Amino acid sequence: MDTNTKIISKKLVNNPTECVTESLQGYVATHAHLKLLKGYNIVVRTDFQQVKKENKVVIITGGGSGHEPAHIGYVGKGMLTAAVCGDVFTSPSSASILTAIRTCASGAGVLLIVKNYTGDRLNFGKALEVSRGEGINIEMVIVDEDCALTSKDRSAGRRGLCGTVLVHKIAGSMAESGRSLHEIQQYLTDHVIPNMGTISLSLSACSIPGKPYNFHLPHDVVEFGLGIHGEAGIYKIKLLSAKELVKKMLDHMMENSLFPHIVDEEVIVLINNLGGTTNLELSIVAKEARQYLESLKVKVIRCFMGAMVTSLEMAGVSITIMVVKNKESIKFVDSDCHVAAWPGSGVVNDLNDIYGEAIEKDIAVYNDIVQPNTLGEQICDCLQAVCSALISNEVLLNELDRMTGDGDTGSTFTRGAQAIKRRLNDEVRLPVNTPSVLFMELSKEVEAAMGGSSGALLGICFATISAQLPAEGCNMSLLVKALEAGINAMKRYGGAMEGDSTMLDALLPCLRSFEKSITQERSIKNMLESAAKASRSGADSTVSMVAKAGRASYVTGVQTKRNDPGAEAVAIVFEAISVTVLS
Repeated sequence: MDTNTKIISKKLVNNPTECVTESLQGYVATHAHLKLLKGYNIVVRTDFQQVKKENKVVIITGGGSGHEPAHIGYVGKGMLTAAVCGDVFTSPSSASILTAIRTCASGAGVLLIVKNYTGDRLNFGKALEVSRGEGINIEMVIVDEDCALTSKDRSAGRRGLCGTVLVHKIAGSMAESGRSLHEIQQYLTDHVIPNMGTISLSLSACSIPGKPYNFHLPHDVVEFGLGIHGEAGIYKIKLLSAKELVKKMLDHMMENSLFPHIVDEEVIVLINNLGGTTNLELSIVAKEARQYLESLKVKVIRCFMGAMVTSLEMAGVSITIMVVKNKESIKFVDSDCHVAAWPGSGVVNDLNDIYGEAIEKDIAVYNDIVQPNTLGEQICDCLQAVCSALISNEVLLNELDRMTGDGDTGSTFTRGAQAIKRRLNDEVRLPVNTPSVLFMELSKEVEAAMGGSSGALLGICFATISAQLPAEGCNMSLLVKALEAGINAMKRYGGAMEGDSTMLDALLPCLRSFEKSITQERSIKNMLESAAKASRSGADSTVSMVAKAGRASYVTGVQTKRNDPGAEAVAIVFEAISVTVLS
């Protein structure tokens, strides 16, 4: 045995011997439509007495635990009346099954739904015989849709897998609508169980609480055709792409002589998570299964996806296909039910109609050459100066960031500056004559070129400034109000405040300087000089601050004794602008 199979996995349990009972207690405590029968691991509908009063057929199932949400997740109106739970991967005793039957039995009768495992057949079978001796009208159906095995002899034969959930749904719907016990049993036997097939594969084994893993798989190997009790499959294969594995699973099913013909047929598909598979992977499997089936002229009319019958934490999937031989099956599958685990409507989109139209605008709306007016020329000069200053200070900003960050602030700002310069060199391809539109273009440029938090924050700031400015005309008062809105947006979405050692510590002093200059009716040149000094003072003040936002805040309690690189970049920007504007 591989030494890895001896490792006992970590589980969130108290005592392995009590984990099933405690799990059921927790589940029922959080689902008001369920009750536990006192002294037993039996979950029933809270309203099971009403089922008896209305003289409807009672549907009872069960089996070993560890397959959650099966079987308890399907107890409720429209599906199961009761679920009898054994220990992990162990059939419940006939005594427990008898208790469920005696408690829930109605005059219309009881139907037992049993997966084809020896222990389940024996214990449910004994309970059935004893119940009949007591005068209870009772029948049983065996679900054996596994397509990995093809045994026709008297051995264990084909196993019952996730297809059992469809049997629960159809039987429960029929019982809810008042169908007789004979009708339900006959319908399942004739139209449902013979027309189903399931195939499974696993990327890793599961482990029973308190015990080692059942088997070990190398990282590049999958187990093909396994059951739901941690047992090994029919063979191992190399790990392939999702597309190749799904094709192999479906081909194997269709090559099985016990699986019904599906070409040109309508089918219901279940894509089942065996316990440890991510939803991301499961959706890919669903996509590949639908595409392959429909390429074979198989019409998928319902597809359900999720964790329906699991094998503890096993990373793997199963695919169940049921051919719809009787149209009533769709009505039963679509009927309402009040249970916790039924995965929804299952109604599918046409594969050729999965996209809606997006409303888009070109990223570079202004790609034409612009002839700057007087304002546009000043803006061009300022942008060129800012970009050159940031590029020339790349090393400094990277060095400031190296203490607590990735050491890439200078490189990040340089990428943004270079992107803007490319639209100014030789020919101007930015809307410099219209500030409101210009700031939106700058927002797009910095977000795309810089990336990360800095690009996102400046993108938010510039986009907000753009929205605040009028379509035509602009003055310093309007620009300052727009800047205030942009800074507030940075605070709102970034979560930082002044004093947290970020760009805000240079931006906010700069904003206050602008506001003061406007009340004093100072010249634009004087306004910019004062603002530059304020931003420099603010940037320098971050030397004594402990970072409380941004990546530097992850280094707990560190006071770098150096300027915050973002604040330093802001000071560099305003200093470059102040020496560029002549009046």
